[in-house]
Amino acid sequence: AHLAANLPIPAGRIDAMVNLDAVGRLGRGPLNVAGMETSEDLKAEVETAAGAIAVRAQSTSLLQSDHLNFLALDIPSLFLFTGGYAEMNSPADDLEHLDLHGVEEVANITQRLLVSLLETPRSFEFAAPPPAVQPESVAGNRQTWFGSVPEFGGEDGAGYAIAAVADGGPAARAGLQAGDVLVELGGVPVNDLPTFTGALRRHDPGDVVEAVVWRGDQVRRFYITLGDRAQRGR
Repeated sequence: AHLAANLPIPAGRIDAMVNLDAVGRLGRGPLNVAGMETSEDLKAEVETAAGAIAVRAQSTSLLQSDHLNFLALDIPSLFLFTGGYAEMNSPADDLEHLDLHGVEEVANITQRLLVSLLETPRSFEFAAPPPAVQPESVAGNRQTWFGSVPEFGGEDGAGYAIAAVADGGPAARAGLQAGDVLVELGGVPVNDLPTFTGALRRHDPGDVVEAVVWRGDQVRRFYITLGDRAQRGR
């Protein structure tokens, strides 16, 4: 945000911004990329640079990271991200959880992408992405903790897909697991990450709520004692 507010050159001279945030867990892919729709040809450029690594498009506005500051200046912006995991953004997140070969691969993809963007003449005309509801703007108790990581790139409107659950967290203790798709929490329908956040923040730490999930082709119900975000990483 500080750099965007204090650019060393006029914004009109900046062709594009490439943001790498949480790129330590590539594994076999895919590489999540937001912002490919913010300028013509960016999608093709990213896919060419990725080579054999699959690319999965993400919502540009939903993922909160540094690229949003540059989108606000009408600068085409890409956000590279390898997905969430249980230890992410907690004190338990350490070197042992990183895929270092994957980090190297993301660096190589980024290098190929930047060289191509620099060497290929184009206008970099900006196309504003569609707005999205931000989870941070949802009212309620922000301290209430569910203990899960979203599966970014899930089907829109199909529920809140869980990529991982925190060991010993509320969701794990109740029996939820990676791959579950939450469709209702505390009697409130859940269609996506923002509606999950809204349903969760209706409650306080210590509340017991019913969670309805799809596990494969079966509907299952769990009762979860919600925790406090201060418990993360303990």
